[in-house]
Formats: sequence, structure tokens, C-alpha cells
Amino acid sequence: MSKRIIIFGTSITWGAWDPEGGGWVNRLRKYIELGIENEKIKDEIIVYNLGIDGDNSDKIVKRFEGEYKNRTIYEAEDFIIFDMGTNDASYRESLQSNEVPLKKYKENILQLIKKAKHYTNNIIFIGITNIDDTKTNPIPWNKDAYYKNKNIKDYNLALKDLSKNNDVKFIDMADLITKEDLEDGLHPNAGGHEKIFQKVKDFLIENKII
Repeated sequence: MSKRIIIFGTSITWGAWDPEGGGWVNRLRKYIELGIENEKIKDEIIVYNLGIDGDNSDKIVKRFEGEYKNRTIYEAEDFIIFDMGTNDASYRESLQSNEVPLKKYKENILQLIKKAKHYTNNIIFIGITNIDDTKTNPIPWNKDAYYKNKNIKDYNLALKDLSKNNDVKFIDMADLITKEDLEDGLHPNAGGHEKIFQKVKDFLIENKII
């Protein structure tokens, strides 16, 4: 059976600050490819990493269908994973509000669920990871952007509730990442990416996806 795992997300999805493994998604792809090569994984599985630096739920709603369709030209069972929320929850001083206000974030999640369910019922949301907000108020490379765990917890809870209420899967990352797992207070280092990879991999195995 052919399967596709298509992962939409941000710089964490893309693999920022993991020179050892290229990020948690790349670690997952390598694990799957090695498993197929060793015949431990019987299915043909392709992993697409659609993480973009700085993305949020507004942008992913806009690009979802076009990018999805461009990667599904042959028949396969699709699994769509969404990994976002950290940037949405950030506070922008110039806007005097979060980058994507919580109400709009919830609307975006519902839109993504509706759009994705048009193609597959295999939908998974990755919970938002903790940060070290002693280093992210503001972040050094953007003095307008403030990241706080309090906001992240609010957005993560909303994401968890929406997943449950709309019959899609949710991988909770709460308290998985510690300060030692972060490169710059915001992005996981190699150890942090390894933790995320292991959590996602175990979930996919448990649910017989890989």
C-alpha cells in the first residue's frame, strides 16, 4: 500500500537549528526510508516536509490546497499533519495583539480541518512546544515579537479541544521540551528535535500509520 505523510508547518517543522539530523521531520523521513530498505516497514511511504520559516495558521490556510494538490498526483492513502501555533501565539508590539488573535486562530484551525477532510480523514495536529521565555521577550532578531509560554498554553489548549471536538488526532507536546532542548529559547536544538521525532514516531507506530 502506498502512503503519503504531508506535513505543513513552520521553521520548527522545516528543521531549524538541527545540523545533526535536519529536524524532526527529516529524522522521521530517514527512519521510514531505512525501515522500508530493511523491510521492517512494508508500505511504500513518502514524507513531504512543507515547513516554512515564519509561517502561521493564516498563511497555511492560504497555501494548503495548492501545495497539497501538487504533491498528490498519484493515488495513495494520505496522512496530513499540521504543526503550527508558536508564531500565531506571539505578541506583536506594533499590532498590540497576538500575530494571529486566538479567535482567528481557532477559525483557521476549523478551516484547515474542513479543507483537509475534503481529501482524507487522516488528519493529525502536533501540539505546540514550550519555549524559554526568558530569552524571547523580545526575540533578538525581531524586537517587535514577544513569545511567552502563557500564550502558547492558551493556543495549545484551543488546538487540543478543537482536535477532540472535530474527530482529528492530536499529539500533545506539553512539557516535552525543556530549556536544555532549545537553541535560542524558541527553536529546538538537535536534542529537542530528537524528542519531537520520537514522540511523533511512536504515535504513528501506535496508530499503525507506519
